[in-house]
Amino acid sequence: MESEEIVELPAVFQSRVSPPDTVNAQQAIPRNLANIILPLLKSPNQGLERYEGYYYRYFYSFGFPGFIFRSFVKIYKSDDIYYMKHIERSSGKNPMLGARLTIKYHGLVFLLADRLFLVESEPELNSTVSETILTPSYRPNNPYLSGLMICASSCSAHQPGAARTMFEYLGKILMCAKR
Repeated sequence: MESEEIVELPAVFQSRVSPPDTVNAQQAIPRNLANIILPLLKSPNQGLERYEGYYYRYFYSFGFPGFIFRSFVKIYKSDDIYYMKHIERSSGKNPMLGARLTIKYHGLVFLLADRLFLVESEPELNSTVSETILTPSYRPNNPYLSGLMICASSCSAHQPGAARTMFEYLGKILMCAKR
């Protein structure tokens, strides 16, 4: 930087020091984000087929502090896009939780930089969107994926939080035992 650049008009100085590829203020950021994510969802070589199947998901409950929940997740492919369904149920045996509560989530799954990204929402109450980032394990016969989930609690306070999570792979086909 030269000393005469400091005394230039602010607009001239800004044009000199600004990066050449500045974002046009009229360009819609959500459209740009969609242009990044949509190809990831439809990429035929993303390698998600190895993650199709059923999982138990273990996570810290933001709505009920001090509790670890185990929920049920299915990752599946439909029309060349990977989706997930996630079901949480409270037992109803704990007086703090009250009656049995079932919450169902739906989401999208994509792979980026060797990480699984799960973005899900709860359509019934339409009160939260959460994201989970999982790190795959390449150790043979390891049924676990670990990661981090970021969400707002589904209780009335909707406090945001982040916590570790673990997915335990149950298989591509779920065999239910008759009782």
